[in-house]
Amino acid sequence: MDAFDDQAPVVFLSRTPTKADASADGYLAGLAPDRVTKVELITGGKREVGILGNNAFFFELHGPPDSLMVTYGDGSTQIVDAY
Repeated sequence: MDAFDDQAPVVFLSRTPTKADASADGYLAGLAPDRVTKVELITGGKREVGILGNNAFFFELHGPPDSLMVTYGDGSTQIVDAY
């Protein structure tokens, strides 16, 4: 997959729990190009490494996400807003 650019290095969708359903966990799932080697979720200043395989990534959400840190094969990173 190489149909991504620096403005949108990954694509994703998410579901966060509503106040009416606060006990439920949410998720964030997406697709990344071949050059991405790691995707991390940043929530409340904490980073969590996601499951990444076959160009897809996944996180369970326990609160609203702030951003994603995308790491490329050359070691460079990029922050992407997650809202």
